This record gives sequence, structure tokens and C-alpha cells, in this order.
Amino acid sequence: MRISRIALLLAAVLICALASTGTLAGVYSKELVGPADFGFGIYERVEGSEAAGGLILSRSMNCVPYLWVPSPTASLVAKIDARSGRETARYQMGPESSNWKPCAVAIDYAGNAYVACADGDTGHIVRIQAFGGSRSINRAPETTSFDFTGDGRADALPWGRDTRVSVVAELRRKPTSLAFDQYGLLWVGLSGEQSIVALEASTGVVFKTIYLPGNPDTMIVGSRDSLWVLCGDHSRLACVDPLLGAVRDTFDLGDLQPRSICEGEEGMLWLGTGTGIAQFEVATGSVVARSDAEIALGGIATDRGGSVWAAC
Repeated sequence: MRISRIALLLAAVLICALASTGTLAGVYSKELVGPADFGFGIYERVEGSEAAGGLILSRSMNCVPYLWVPSPTASLVAKIDARSGRETARYQMGPESSNWKPCAVAIDYAGNAYVACADGDTGHIVRIQAFGGSRSINRAPETTSFDFTGDGRADALPWGRDTRVSVVAELRRKPTSLAFDQYGLLWVGLSGEQSIVALEASTGVVFKTIYLPGNPDTMIVGSRDSLWVLCGDHSRLACVDPLLGAVRDTFDLGDLQPRSICEGEEGMLWLGTGTGIAQFEVATGSVVARSDAEIALGGIATDRGGSVWAAC
């Protein structure tokens, strides 16, 4: 008798579940057409806007565009307002008696800068916060570098005095490049080990290590969930899948002497070389155009209009 009651109870629960399936499916397949509809979800880097009639990027992400310029010889990183070209802050990298050489910078979605500093055969990852670290009334006031006079020159505070600067990771090898992937992991190129490692940026914990066909010199994030890594010592270009943690493909660049890389139009990469510029087609894995101007290009980028800019 007791077993029969339990069976009836289970049957009733099953019937209720089946009857409610349509209702639940209706909720989760709801068409979101207005800002009010988005109240059912969780916002991730976006917010609802009545004026826009939908979702917009979070206002906290609408940062002033900054250029971060590392100076290895002076162990400094300059923060420049891209709108005016003026230096707004300057940050010391490492203790005064050290020889930390900032060599690469990557920016997270919140505007924080992560700086790779070489220190002999090892290295460090330093974070420069975009905003003050704490607004608690129980904490000491913020102390940071700033151009108080507005003349475009800022003084760096001694190491350990700037509250926006902190070390987040110690590296076993000398870093050469940095890039954030679409999953929020910070990838670091390590010289001497022929590898790149993925770090959790806030803690410095290593999640993945990928070995390459050479020492990584330059690294960028591609538009199709990929990392492109230049290995200049072996004149190779590696395409890496950051999710699988594996090299998808490698390409021999011959005598190009690659030094820098950026994405161009669909399926194309631009390479700055030891003697000029080259255009690389991903589908065929070959260089389709090159210009030997006998000028070494240490940096290369494209703008929204498709023009290519290079630093030599």
C-alpha cells in the first residue's frame, strides 16, 4: 500500500513537470525586443538603455583611449592621452637598484594595463590599474602619478609608492610579448623556452603552456578565436587555438626576417619585416605581396579605413 502511494506521488510529480515544460520553454525562448525584457537576464559588460532601445556596452568600459609606451632603458611606462598626445602619467618598473625592462603591454576590458618586464633571464608581470584600487573610507588615500600641471609631463613615483602599480606574476623566463584572448586569459611569450603560457590575470596562476617552433617575438589575437605568434629566430608564423591549447598550424616565412604583425582585411595578415612590409594570405599559407624598402619595421597596425601604419 505504501509502495502504491509513492508510485502515485511520483506519477503526479511527473505529470506536473510535463505540464510545466511548455511554460518553462516559453520563458527561456522569449524574444527580447525592448530594454525591459533584458531584466530577466544577467548583464555581462553591457547594460540596458531606454534611449538605444536595447543593450549597450557598459559605461564603465567607455574609457578614455590611452597609449601605453614602455621604455626599457629607463625602466618606465608612459601613459599618453591619445586624443591630445599628452603624457598623463608615468610609472616606475621595479626597485631602483633593479634592471627591469618593460617590453610589452596588454590592456584588459576594464582598461587596466599589464606590463611584461624582462629581468635578466626571468621576468615579471606588472599591473597598472585604470582606476583607484579601493574606495573604502578605511583605506589610505590613493597615491599615484599624474600630470598635475597639465604641461604634458608627469613624474614617476618611486617603486612601491604608487598604489595603482602591483606585481601579479613572476616568470621563470624572459617575457617577449603579451595578449589577452577572448576568454580573458593573458598569454605571455617566453624567450628561451619556445613557448607561450596562459595566466589568470588577477592572480598570475598559469593555466596552459603551448610549445612553439621557435622563440615568440610578437603575438596578436586574431578575429577567429586564434592567436598569431611570430618566431623570428626560425622565421616561422604559428596559429594557436587558445581554447584547445594547441598549435593549429605553422608557416615558414623564408627570408622575410619577420618582426611585427597585424590583421588586415579578411584572411590577410600584414608583416613588418627586416627590410620592409609583406602581405600574408592565411588560406594559402603564402606571402602574396612584399615591398623591400631596406627599412626594418618594428611595429605595424591597420586603422578602420584599411590603411597600414608602421614604425621603423
